[in-house]
Amino acid sequence: GNLGEIKDGKLDINFEEKDNLLHVSIKDNGVGFDEEVKKSGHKSLSTIITRERLDLLEKRFKIKLGFSITSSMEKMQQAGTQVRFILPMLYS
Repeated sequence: GNLGEIKDGKLDINFEEKDNLLHVSIKDNGVGFDEEVKKSGHKSLSTIITRERLDLLEKRFKIKLGFSITSSMEKMQQAGTQVRFILPMLYS
């Protein structure tokens, strides 16, 4: 469908180190996506690839990592999409 033009777009990116892990949060104030789309069974190729890469990192570093996507289309509430990662801190 046509999502229309988004005015006053905002993108917040936050990084936090906690327990030797990097917590990354990326949030926008766009229209979000409909929960029915999520329930339809459609799988995003980029999401599948991201989860596979995290699985490889989990095996290599023997630690549990995180990845989540949440979205809201509520016009009266704070709309948008948020992606969160929990990644190992790599030092060279």
